[in-house]
Amino acid sequence: MAARTPEELEMLLEDAFVMRDTDALSRLFVEGAVFVQGDVSARGRHQVARLLASMWEAGPSHVAGEGRILQARDLALAVGKDGISVMRQEGDRRWRYAIVTKGGGSGPAPGAWRSEGTGEGG
Repeated sequence: MAARTPEELEMLLEDAFVMRDTDALSRLFVEGAVFVQGDVSARGRHQVARLLASMWEAGPSHVAGEGRILQARDLALAVGKDGISVMRQEGDRRWRYAIVTKGGGSGPAPGAWRSEGTGEGG
């Protein structure tokens, strides 16, 4: 499962979430990805997948939302009423999420917004 476009990445996220496929979820994120929903956050593709999996029990049946995608070369920004996502096209030409924020809660977890270099390759 790999996305050839930012739009396809959004659909694959929805599919993996609905199918409850943690392996597929983790493959949709760069190695140093950040996911923030309200006051909960995760860093790293596997932690993000675990956080999304924990949301299955909470009840939402989807994570993707309607919005607009703006693309400049190998970067894309998805802006919707429920959140903002930054996507990156990697060396294998596939698109993956680097940063995802979703609404809800009282705000991001402490330190979730601090700027950190991820080094070469994410």
